Amino acid sequence: MTSKNVALIKLDVEGSEGKAIEGGIDLIVKYHVPFIFIEWTPRQLILKGTDPKLFLQIFENNGYKISTKDFLSKQYCHIEELLNVHKINIYIVYTKFLE
Repeated sequence: MTSKNVALIKLDVEGSEGKAIEGGIDLIVKYHVPFIFIEWTPRQLILKGTDPKLFLQIFENNGYKISTKDFLSKQYCHIEELLNVHKINIYIVYTKFLE
């Protein structure tokens, strides 16, 4: 089942992305929200009590891929590449949506 109402989620909550996703992951997974855009700052996640690697693994474990290019580039990156960056925009794409 995919949502006909939610096509994009944008998160820029200064390190509280972990808490935001914790509260909404069931809906994201249930409706396979196709695109998620996050201003990625691992250090802020850590300061707010979220493990950045575990945060990204939640998405990968549910059929999502991560890109630093754009939503449709299909140029995905590995979680390890994103753990030591200072600040970057990341695009999380539900890959079955693109098939």
